[in-house]
Amino acid sequence: MTPAADSILSMGLRVLSSRDTAQALQHLRQAFKADPTQTINGGPPAGYWLGRVLHAQGKRRAALQRWKKSLNAYGDSTMCDIVLSDVILRTLENREISSEWSVAGRAYRSVLGQAGTLSSPLADSIAARHVAQLSPLFSGDSLNISRKDEKQGVDSESRFQTGIGEQLLRWWRDQDPLPATERNERMIEHLRRVDYARREFGCEKRGCRPQGWDERGTVYVRFGPPAQRESVTYNEADFNLDVFRSGVPVSSHDFPDNELWTYDHIDQSGKYVFVEEDGVFRVGRTNDLLPRSLRTGLAGRTDRSLNKAVSSLAALRHIYEKLALHHGDYTQRYAEVQNYFSWQEEQGRLVKMGALPESGTRTVGQGVGQTRVVGPGPGTNGQYPTEFVSNRLRESESRDRRDAREREEK
Repeated sequence: MTPAADSILSMGLRVLSSRDTAQALQHLRQAFKADPTQTINGGPPAGYWLGRVLHAQGKRRAALQRWKKSLNAYGDSTMCDIVLSDVILRTLENREISSEWSVAGRAYRSVLGQAGTLSSPLADSIAARHVAQLSPLFSGDSLNISRKDEKQGVDSESRFQTGIGEQLLRWWRDQDPLPATERNERMIEHLRRVDYARREFGCEKRGCRPQGWDERGTVYVRFGPPAQRESVTYNEADFNLDVFRSGVPVSSHDFPDNELWTYDHIDQSGKYVFVEEDGVFRVGRTNDLLPRSLRTGLAGRTDRSLNKAVSSLAALRHIYEKLALHHGDYTQRYAEVQNYFSWQEEQGRLVKMGALPESGTRTVGQGVGQTRVVGPGPGTNGQYPTEFVSNRLRESESRDRRDAREREEK
């Protein structure tokens, strides 16, 4: 880089920092024309800065053209500036990743290839993010990336296995279904999934770093779009009448936003329940759809615990009914709860009519339309609602844990 070009770029960056965009563009265009790859103190190249200003002005296409030209200016080098490569990958839209494959592929290989070789904190964090976005495709801990330092609240230095950059590039070559062609179809699909996950599930909260999305994004990158994507809602009249009852400490706000994703190609374990906590969706269990206040305090047969169990039972019935519409694994769970619920309702009706003795039954709840007659369920075990609900929750947790283990083996 010549002294003149160096001073032009320096002047452009100084003016840019003073927010004089028009003057900065003039200097940056001159620096770009001289050499798009020129840098100041190892920072991003002139082409990156010019494109950044244009993009801030809403000129996405013009910015992308400058960035692509800057990338090509590195000639045959496989290691282009990582900040430039990253901004190209973040700017290309989903459909462009395939049509602009020569650019997208080169930028991505450049980022991965430099993992573990960078001294700049910014460049190192970019490499760490891309490696983290790739990690859903790996099993176990084959990618050694440091995690967030929870005590200090800052990202600690990323640590990679020796030679991880070349290892990842070699792994991608092995994934190419048509190695004789220039395009790597599997890498294209991965980048398109990453783009979708970043745009649809992106977040900046602690639980989303370093990959930049919540756990829905991780599942999406691994398996692609789900066959079904549904949610359990809680606004039906019968649900409100049976669940929100006097003496039961639960409100509509206690039921979490949620999503159910199903994947037909992963057998019966191919389902994910996501629940929202503090604005971030995480992979949860079916029981997480039931507020904690309805999952606890169910011991014994006190009026209070039985009253709560009636609401818990109604909520479980509703949840399983909605989930059974979208995945067969919930059909049996719903049938068990529905049969028990119907039995309790029928027995209570007969007791109130005087057709059955009150012996062994309890009337719980207070207020008009709020009381319920409950007693031992059908069969020799004769479970009261507290016992029945507790057993269903334990069985559901066991099934979900089994499914989670099976999914990890896919």
